[in-house]
Amino acid sequence: MGVRLIQYVKGVGPQLATLFSKLEIYTEEDLLYYAPATYQDRRQMPKICHFNVNTTVLFLGQVDVVTPIQKTRRAAPILEAVLSDDTGQIKCVWFNQLYLKKVLQQGRYFILKGKVAWNTYTNEMQVRVSDTEWIKDITQSEQQGIVPIYGLTSGLYQSTLRKIIQSLLNVDLQAFDVIPRHYLEKYQLMGLPEAIKNVHHPSDMTLI
Repeated sequence: MGVRLIQYVKGVGPQLATLFSKLEIYTEEDLLYYAPATYQDRRQMPKICHFNVNTTVLFLGQVDVVTPIQKTRRAAPILEAVLSDDTGQIKCVWFNQLYLKKVLQQGRYFILKGKVAWNTYTNEMQVRVSDTEWIKDITQSEQQGIVPIYGLTSGLYQSTLRKIIQSLLNVDLQAFDVIPRHYLEKYQLMGLPEAIKNVHHPSDMTLI
């Protein structure tokens, strides 16, 4: 199997190839070696009713209400929304992230990461959001388990990148393995195809 230019990989094309070039990804091999910046363990995300002040949470919620943007002369603009799950609701706030206004729409699901704080002015608990991901299909397997979080560039999204990488992982990667099998067995080493799959989709945090 020859190494293809990234634009010819399924789901890419010229437009996305331009975005990938900003990440120095030019071929399918570059993409396979593009390791996640970090991971999120989504196997046991807490419910809203179990949130505690001064803790960092990662949770799935559905947007109920988006409030108008608050602007002050001294502070950064604030975006607010109320999200819920099957146990309750909580207000979420985004500081200086106005670009999210277009995607934060009623009924949509998001996985959010942020710090739970107590707002002394409104006398309520809220989440100060640092990471936001729109979940278009909450049944998709790539949204569950231990999920890779990649470095991005403007116009490229986690869901798009994961889907394209998954399409590469679904094919035979033996062509990329240049280490002889007998050598791997002798020194009890992991083969390159298995290693690449574990980097992008580890089944356990100890494999990272």
